[in-house]
Amino acid sequence: MNANNESRFKLLIEGASGTHKSRLLYGLIQNSIAVFGKVNVQYQDQIVKMDIWRSQRNVSNTIKFPPHFYKMTSVVLLVFDVGKLESLRMCPIYIQQIRSECSKNVQIMLIGQQFSENRQVSVDEATVFAEMNKMTYAEVNYVGDQKESRSLSGQNFILNESTQKQMIPLRQRIAALLIQSEQK
Repeated sequence: MNANNESRFKLLIEGASGTHKSRLLYGLIQNSIAVFGKVNVQYQDQIVKMDIWRSQRNVSNTIKFPPHFYKMTSVVLLVFDVGKLESLRMCPIYIQQIRSECSKNVQIMLIGQQFSENRQVSVDEATVFAEMNKMTYAEVNYVGDQKESRSLSGQNFILNESTQKQMIPLRQRIAALLIQSEQK
């Protein structure tokens, strides 16, 4: 941490294609869909500055970031869709990659995203999986949110009030993980 109680950290949002990493990034930065975003979070007595990147994968889940990109990443948000059991089953591949490419102090937060009432992975299953893999678990429920097409290049999302409220404690939990990674 620097003298003026500000810290800057690099985060990566990772996960299989189709797990809506863009939606999480949008919720965290409350901005247009992008591959990169910045957000500042007041956590305890300091400002935590987050540079957030999301991976881009094609249908075959081929990595778009070069391996050196993972260096200097403090926290990885590993995303899966609770309505698709297969997306959780793919997580061990990403965990192995994260742990081999990132520093030994990297923190991983497993994030389950729910888009419909259809649920294939329970909170208990996801929590046990996270604990077994030495991760924390958080969940974001987007049921009721809308997509709004803004341009030919992508979509913006209209997050309902409930979803917006979920992002505040999620940002705080991420800030706490970042501070922990700095102290290791």
